[in-house]
Order: sequence, then C-alpha cells, then structure tokens
Amino acid sequence: SMALMAPLGPASIQIMMIKSQSGRSVQVPVDIQVASRVANEKRKRNAGASARFRARRKEKEREASQSIASMEQQLRDAIEDAEYYRAERDFFKSIVHQQQPDSEKLYARPPSPRL
Repeated sequence: SMALMAPLGPASIQIMMIKSQSGRSVQVPVDIQVASRVANEKRKRNAGASARFRARRKEKEREASQSIASMEQQLRDAIEDAEYYRAERDFFKSIVHQQQPDSEKLYARPPSPRL
C-alpha cells in the first residue's frame, strides 16, 4: 500500500512511503517534474520544428511569387512581340496589295487560327 508524500530538498523530488507485504515502511524518492521536463523539451522541439516549417513555407511562397512575376513579364513580352510582328505583317501585306490588287487570290494563305 502507498502512503503520504513529503517534500524533500528541491521541490521536484518528494519521498513516497510504501508499506511492504511484511508491513515495513519503505521510503522511495520520486522526481515529480521528470514528466514536466520531458513535456517542456518536447514542446521546445515542436516549437522549433514549427518555426522551421513556417520559414520553409514562407521561402517557397516567395520563390513561387517571383516565378509568377517572371512568367507574367515573359507573357507581356511575348504579347508585345506578337503585336509588333502582326503590325509588320499587315504593313508588308498592304504594300503587296497596293502593287498587285488581286494578290489576295494569287497568294492565298490559310487564316490564322487566333485572329
């Protein structure tokens, strides 16, 4: 059977009195803060892991944002190039039409799929 616990020295260790089968009292020192210490260490490790995870996620989001911005700029450049070359095509096409009014029939090409 167990009996009362009395503090001994530092608050983390207490003495527990246990009665043996023969009836003798046995004093057993018990560290009552081991579990708390383990829980605190686990909490600290978890907090560190969470902080590292948040930092990695933030870095990935920053890289994705930069990649998106770069691709958006490439798209704007490609659209600008397409508009320039479309205007050039139309300019030279008009010159040919001025020189040969029936050139549309002579040099027929399939229509652009996106115009």
